[in-house]
Amino acid sequence: MRQALIFDVDGTLWDTTYQLPLLYNEMFKKLGFTEKCIDRKTVMGFMGYTEEEIAAIIFPNLEHEERKKYLDMITQEECRYLLTKPGKLYPDVKEVLDYLHRKYELYIVSNCQKGYVETLYAAHGLENYFCDFECSGRTGFSKGDNIRFIMERNQLQTAV
Repeated sequence: MRQALIFDVDGTLWDTTYQLPLLYNEMFKKLGFTEKCIDRKTVMGFMGYTEEEIAAIIFPNLEHEERKKYLDMITQEECRYLLTKPGKLYPDVKEVLDYLHRKYELYIVSNCQKGYVETLYAAHGLENYFCDFECSGRTGFSKGDNIRFIMERNQLQTAV
């Protein structure tokens, strides 16, 4: 039987909590939200949330469509930004992935936006370790549903 491991991204493979407050605060100013400011602790608090949940945290006083519009602008810039100022891989991530991918099929499932996993791959050369990935930014679905999609798409019976 094939053995598979499914990874999350933020807090598991890399840490972007130092870069993102800088980008978000820069984007807030660019978009006219001069009173808004977030710090690393705030970013850490919404890691793992879907884009919709993050938008509600960042823009609590805006209507749903307006929240989405502004967060879309920020997250589009986020992927470009992280290519030049990437998050840091956690210690020994490459070595661990190199070891694990010899024994297991590796996958990623995340609540991140579309383009984020590809940004991680490009910034750190990790694409060869993983067989497939899925994220809520591509499907609009929860992490649990996306795990099921990955398992069905890759015909996995079990995964950790």
